Amino acid sequence: MSEEVQAGDSRAVSYKNSRWDLVLFNLLMLARARPNQLIFAVNYLWIGLFAFGVNGFTIDAVVLFLITALLVTVAVVVLTLLAILLGVSARRNRTVLADHTVTLTPEGVVETTVFNRNEIYWAGVDRIIDWGGYVCLHPGQFSAYIIPVRAFLGDSRRRDFVDYAKEQIERAKAKRST
Repeated sequence: MSEEVQAGDSRAVSYKNSRWDLVLFNLLMLARARPNQLIFAVNYLWIGLFAFGVNGFTIDAVVLFLITALLVTVAVVVLTLLAILLGVSARRNRTVLADHTVTLTPEGVVETTVFNRNEIYWAGVDRIIDWGGYVCLHPGQFSAYIIPVRAFLGDSRRRDFVDYAKEQIERAKAKRST
């Protein structure tokens, strides 16, 4: 399906997300999201205050801090992974796991599935991220079109897609600021 769409237009891509795509994307976003980074930083601060406040700045305190920080981080990631797995396995994800076609036009982004057709003007697109095996087109802070890199017919097609989107997003931001 990808090749049919992409043969004529490097600004259109067809794909189907797997459950693993959703799990991996959510784990990647866990590390990238600023609120999560802030939560981890505050937790590490509290752990450090406890470890160094009780023992002073000793090797024992450093070891206590590192072990506690590691345990807290692992616990948060495991609990988050369990929540993601429970959410991904639910039937309500059938629209996310369906075949998608995302097309970039001069006006905006058009996403089509068997369930819906969404059109978003460039002014409504926050950003595009090409990272971790995915191209993520964010029409809002808490939503994204998650396009696996494997959906593109090579790196040049992916780069063309991402570069065009970045150009249009910047153009829309410039229009808003004038």
